[in-house]
Amino acid sequence: MSTREIRISTTYGHLAIKVWNEYGQKTPILALHGWMDNAGTWDNLCPLIDNDYPIYALDFPGSGLSSHPPTDVGTYFTDLLVTVDKVINHFKWKKLILLGHSMGGATSLLYAGAFPDKIEKVISIDSFRPITAEASEQCSVTARSLRELNKAAKKQVSQNPRYEYNEIVQKLVESYGGDFNEDAAKTLLIRNSVRHEDGKFSFTYAPILKVPSTMILTFEHAFSFLSNITSDFLRIKFLIKCLQEKLKLVHLMDTLLVWNEYGQKTPILALHGWMDNAGTWDNLCPLIDNDYPIYALDFPGSGLSSHPSTNLGHYFMDNLVTVHKVINHFNWKKLILLGHSMGGATSLLYAGAFPDKIEKVISIDARNLFTDDAKDQCVRTVTSLKELSKAAEKQVTQNPRYEYNEIVQKLVESYGGSLNEDAAKTLLIRNSVRHEDGKFSFTHSPVLKVNYTLTPSFEQAFTFVSNITCDLLIIKATTTVLRGKRTNIKKVFNSFKKTSSNFVFEELEGRHHLHLITPHAVAEVINRFLYDHAQSKSSKEFLLSKL
Repeated sequence: MSTREIRISTTYGHLAIKVWNEYGQKTPILALHGWMDNAGTWDNLCPLIDNDYPIYALDFPGSGLSSHPPTDVGTYFTDLLVTVDKVINHFKWKKLILLGHSMGGATSLLYAGAFPDKIEKVISIDSFRPITAEASEQCSVTARSLRELNKAAKKQVSQNPRYEYNEIVQKLVESYGGDFNEDAAKTLLIRNSVRHEDGKFSFTYAPILKVPSTMILTFEHAFSFLSNITSDFLRIKFLIKCLQEKLKLVHLMDTLLVWNEYGQKTPILALHGWMDNAGTWDNLCPLIDNDYPIYALDFPGSGLSSHPSTNLGHYFMDNLVTVHKVINHFNWKKLILLGHSMGGATSLLYAGAFPDKIEKVISIDARNLFTDDAKDQCVRTVTSLKELSKAAEKQVTQNPRYEYNEIVQKLVESYGGSLNEDAAKTLLIRNSVRHEDGKFSFTHSPVLKVNYTLTPSFEQAFTFVSNITCDLLIIKATTTVLRGKRTNIKKVFNSFKKTSSNFVFEELEGRHHLHLITPHAVAEVINRFLYDHAQSKSSKEFLLSKL
């Protein structure tokens, strides 16, 4: 039976697809392989399926002939859904059948729950549901993932060991614990190995495939998808079980804004809020003790940093991956995290993941931990996939152009009074471009406005918060209302009081961007905290009682 190879372009290279029965007239079948396998896993089965069904066997990113995903963001099971959605949109399929083995079977089930109107049937071979874990494990899992991501980023596939052909066949057979024979191994090796000039062979899969998920799926997350499946479902189970995992990534930043570079005290890494950039610190950082070197980051897609891929999911946890990459780049053993809003929440989670690295955390008006109820995950993932598809089509060069005064007002209005004109002008230095006609447009990535593809539950986020041991300063604006259930807010602050070596809570006059509008008042509180001045218990308890 003849087959054809297809390539679908992505921002990091391409997806490879092997096709059987391309001109069949029945509903197309998308075949999804298991972890560490490739599209060759279907070579023996697909020729035996009714040849009026066109079958498209995908190599997931990092497997087979598909390009390797970038290594500057986390690994998430839901990125497999992003890949599947891209393939479906590429072919403009209105209806399809999903055929999956192991990890591919679990992916099929989640996608069928996310888009029940698109899926006619699901055939899952030796897979029941995604591997899930308890929310209480999240912090330790993320810490392990970040460490292994760093190792994977340094590993070159060209450095993989080389074997004689019979050796690499046996290596693959043994790695699966007897799950298949030599003939099956040889079939997979066609797409998962390369022959070198010396006649030896090496594996070509991406090192990131062996990195554990940066954010785990809880059973509640998975069930929000599974309970939504309406299609016909065939499950084929064998006695020997398989494994699973995922892949992914993005390009980081080229630019850090630095103050006091040669200061001798502990370095401070400053993290901006959502839709802001490193310029958010322009008014505050010059007022902080100049013996502290301060490095202000533009998160990917913001300011002068490169834009993230639109062929992968959008995740809050990727902020932790970015922070970890910066810390490893500078080889910092200890540091202070300074964060506003989203940057504050990122600081708290990172401090919980790596308590030994963080000396202090300063969080300015972080209104929540960017969590959501696990039962709502399916709906949120569907929204995210649809928005990612639109973001992929949108070019920043197509952004509307404004006169300078117009773009300033546009930014002021978008923040609902949190910014004044001077503050808006400060942010626009790194977040806009002037065109040849003298007009300006925004340069932030469209991905930033996409809903998160997978959102941690409060229980998962709390595993980080409860692990914080460093000195902690929380600054809240008087006009800000903390988001979330009151019981959860109380639980977080009680944990801060219990585990932080020096917990300080201050409420300052102002709105959400108080560090940019009234920097002197904020700097005074920060410098006092940096000098280890303790807050009176009565003052702290009074402020906490108002929450």
